[in-house]
Amino acid sequence: MLLRFRAANEPTFFEADLAIDGVRWTYGFELGSRRVEAEWLHSYPRGHRQVWLDRDASRDEVYEWPGGRVKDRAQLKRRTRPNALLLSTAGTDNHPQLSPLFHWFGRNLWLINPEDERTQREAFTMRELSGSRARRIRELLRVADLGITGAEVVPGTKGPARVQLTHRSAGGEVAFDWRDESFGTRSWFALLGPLVLALDEGAVLLVDELDSSLHPRFAAEVVRLFHDPGSNPKGAQLVFTTHDASVLVTPSGGRLLEPGQVWLTEKDQDGATELYPLTAALPGEEEDLMRSYLSGAFGAVPSLMEGQIARRLLAANQKEREYEAEGS
Repeated sequence: MLLRFRAANEPTFFEADLAIDGVRWTYGFELGSRRVEAEWLHSYPRGHRQVWLDRDASRDEVYEWPGGRVKDRAQLKRRTRPNALLLSTAGTDNHPQLSPLFHWFGRNLWLINPEDERTQREAFTMRELSGSRARRIRELLRVADLGITGAEVVPGTKGPARVQLTHRSAGGEVAFDWRDESFGTRSWFALLGPLVLALDEGAVLLVDELDSSLHPRFAAEVVRLFHDPGSNPKGAQLVFTTHDASVLVTPSGGRLLEPGQVWLTEKDQDGATELYPLTAALPGEEEDLMRSYLSGAFGAVPSLMEGQIARRLLAANQKEREYEAEGS
């Protein structure tokens, strides 16, 4: 994501640290514009590192297999293209040793983008309303203070089934058709199915713009669900992006997130984006993280003076009028 000219020819680095059946694994790769520059796989049984794969495209012998732990090495090497990951080949071939690692990523890394696939998430949550997670989904709808008292799946007479949400009113409860609900309510509903499933499976839920169409209190409560061992007994993880600084603190002024859990991004004068941990700014133990962030103490805030946008727009409008006057 760098805009510097030289960065176009630099590889991109990815690495994941994970546990499968109680054993820690580290898997990573460097991806260039034309080929996979490097790929590696290490395991740590009983805390001691074992190197399973060491791939380096700059060597004459690209693949090295220290210890000879991986089976069918010749076939994996032959079938893996220079621009493909060996782990992907292993997953496609259902390799007895490496396919569990390949499938871990598909089963445990779930990406939610507020602008993509929302209808699929809505449909998934609707199906969950007929299963074992229905009670928790209904409770999360009720506790969100949307005025919702219940959710039911109504069979379609001539079309597919649909959801009706029951709302409190002065005259009693009223059921609204799904299509009549607000965007915010539908966004919250669409998030609940994947969220509860991730907690049950101990998965990693990746949410782009967690605060999109959600009240900051909702976003904060989602974070709390993953912090609380009672609601998250399997250690599911939540990784999210947000522009809402209020997610750093609780309504009572405490810290919702600790500095070690927060990473910031900032563009430099060349347009390159730097990613760095909040701990690099050395915040104080009692420091108000939201107030300090908004004041610019940690960086990662737009370089924008108050009223600057309005002044620039006014100047642009003035130039347009002058141009039109010259043309007439």
